[in-house]
Amino acid sequence: MTDRRSALRALAATTIAPLLPACGTAPPRPDTFGRGGHDAAIKWLGALIRREMDDAGIAGLSIALLDGQRLIHAEGFGVADKAAGRPAAAHTRYRAGSISKVFTVAAAMQMVEAGTLDLDAPLTDVLPDFSIRTRGPAVAAITPRMLMTHHSGLPSDRIEGMWRDNPLHFPSLVTAMHDEYRAFPPDFIHAYSNLGFSLLGAAIERIAGMPFERHMRERLLLPLGMENSAFDTRPPGDTQAYDAQGHAGNEPALRDSPAGGLNTSAPELLQLARMIFAQGDMAGGRVLGPASLAEMARPQNAGCALDADLRVGLGWHFAPDAVRGGGPVLSHDGGTLHHHSALMLLPEHRLAVAVLSNSANAARLVNRLAGTALGLLLEVKTGIRQPTGPIPAQADPRFPPARPEAIAGFYDTPTGFAEIRRDGDRLQLRIGDRQLDVRPRPDGYLGLEYRILGLFPVSIGPLGELAFTLASISGREVLLARQSGGFFVAGERMAAVPVPEAWRARLGTYRYVGGDAFLAGRIGVTELALEDGFLVAVSTAAEGIQKLALAPVGDDEAVIRGLGRGRGDTVHVRAGHDGERLHYAGMVFQRATGAAAS
Repeated sequence: MTDRRSALRALAATTIAPLLPACGTAPPRPDTFGRGGHDAAIKWLGALIRREMDDAGIAGLSIALLDGQRLIHAEGFGVADKAAGRPAAAHTRYRAGSISKVFTVAAAMQMVEAGTLDLDAPLTDVLPDFSIRTRGPAVAAITPRMLMTHHSGLPSDRIEGMWRDNPLHFPSLVTAMHDEYRAFPPDFIHAYSNLGFSLLGAAIERIAGMPFERHMRERLLLPLGMENSAFDTRPPGDTQAYDAQGHAGNEPALRDSPAGGLNTSAPELLQLARMIFAQGDMAGGRVLGPASLAEMARPQNAGCALDADLRVGLGWHFAPDAVRGGGPVLSHDGGTLHHHSALMLLPEHRLAVAVLSNSANAARLVNRLAGTALGLLLEVKTGIRQPTGPIPAQADPRFPPARPEAIAGFYDTPTGFAEIRRDGDRLQLRIGDRQLDVRPRPDGYLGLEYRILGLFPVSIGPLGELAFTLASISGREVLLARQSGGFFVAGERMAAVPVPEAWRARLGTYRYVGGDAFLAGRIGVTELALEDGFLVAVSTAAEGIQKLALAPVGDDEAVIRGLGRGRGDTVHVRAGHDGERLHYAGMVFQRATGAAAS
C-alpha cells in the first residue's frame, strides 16, 4: 500500500537523517470546488505543488489527471535539466520505476488469455532451467501468480549487477538462483521481490520468442497508445536525475527491466488507466479482456494471516488511506536511485492520476500529491469531499492494544535491528543512534514521539500517525502498526539464538570485493559483531547505516532475521583464494586485513 510503504520509509529515515520540523503550510483551500469545477481545483493543486516542491527542494515533476477517457489536465513543474535550461513539461519522460510491474503483469495476462501461460502452474513449466533451494520440508512450486503478488518467498533482490552501465540481460538471473534459498514458504507473507518480476519477465521473453523490451513495446505499449514510452535498461534522455541535495546525479542502467525499466510520461502512463476504464478496449482493438482486468484488481491475499490488512492484486496494491469514499484505490508507486512516481486509480468513478519526478527525495511528495489530486477529482465529479482532521480513536478487537510493559524487547523493523527498552517509567525505541519515545495514545495503542532535549515535540511525519501493538500470528510475535486503512506488520520480536563458534571466529570488519563498480562506490565497511547476544551485521552505504540480526543455520550459512522485504535471505560462507568470504545477494565480502575478532 502506498501510504503504508511511505510510513515505513519514514521509519527508515529516522535512522539516517535529522528529525526536522514540518514544512510550511499549504495554500488556503477553498471550502468547495463545486461539481465540475476543474479549473479552480487545478489552480489550487498547482499552487500546492509549487509550494511543496520548493519546501522539499524537488527539481522537476509532472502530473496528469484522467476522468474516464478524457485527459483533464497535464502539466510540468520545475526543471527536467538545470544545465540545459530545459523545464519539466507535461510530456517529459521519467523513469517510472516499479510501476513497470503493473505493465509486466498486463503482458503476462495477455499470454494467459492466449493460453500460453498458466497463472497457477509451476514457473518451471516455462523456465525449466530455474531452480532454488528450500530449507525444511518440500513446499509448493513457485507460480506466476505468486510472483505477481510478491508471495513466492523468493529473495527480494539480486543486488550484484542490478545497477551498472552495461548490465547483463536479466534472464541471467534464472540460473543465478540455483545455489540460493527461498526466504519464506510460498503464500506466507508479502515480501516485495524485484527478483520475482525479473523471473516473470524471463518467462514472458521465453514464451514470446523475442527480447522482452521489444515484446512489451509491440504487444502492449503501442496498442495502449504509448508511442513515446519504452522498457529500457537505460533512463530516458529527457531528464537529468538529481540527488536529495539538488545536485546532478548519475542514474546508471538497470538490469531488472521488467521490475523497473519503463520510461514514460505522466499522460502516457494514464493510457493504462484509460484502457482499464474502457474494459480493455483501445482505438486499435482489445488489449486485455474484462476478466483479466478484474482478476488483476481482485485482492489475492486475504487468506495470508501475516499480511494483516494489507491487500494486493496482480501487480496492483490497494491504498485505502489515499482517498476515502470513492471505493477501492488501485495504486503502485515507483522509485529508482533518483526518480520517483505514483499511479492511482479510482475504478468505480473512472478517475486516475499519474505523478513523476526526477529527484531522489520526492518519494513521499509524489504519493501525497497523487492522493490529493485523486481526491480533488472525486470531489469535482461527485461532491464527495475528503475528510479532514484525525480519525476517531478506537481499539480494534482483532488486534487489541498491548500493555506498555509487554512491548519491551528486541525487534527487526523495516530499518533493521531495534530495541524497545524501559528507561525509568519511560519506553524508548532505539534504532541506530536515534531514540524515539513510545507513549500510550488515547485509543490505548502505543505511538511514537520525538522531543528535542526531551522537551520540544518535533514532527516525525507519517511515522507519528501510526498506532502500535503486539500480536501472535502464524507462530510469529509481530509488531503491528495501524493507520486508518488497517494494520500491517512493522516488525518481528526476536530472542537471541545460539551463535556457533565458527561464526564467533568470523567477527570483525569486512569490505566489498565484488566486481560491481557501482556498488564499490557506495558500500562502505560491514561489521560482523555480537550485540546483546545477537549476531548482527552493521553495514555502511551511501544511504546510511543499517543493522540486521542474523540467525546461523549451520557453520557456513546464516539467515537474515525478520519478516518482509530483504528478510529470510541467506548469507553464505564460501572459500576464496585468500580465505573465507561472505556471499549475500550476489555480493562478496572479504575480511579486512588485520581485523580482529571482537
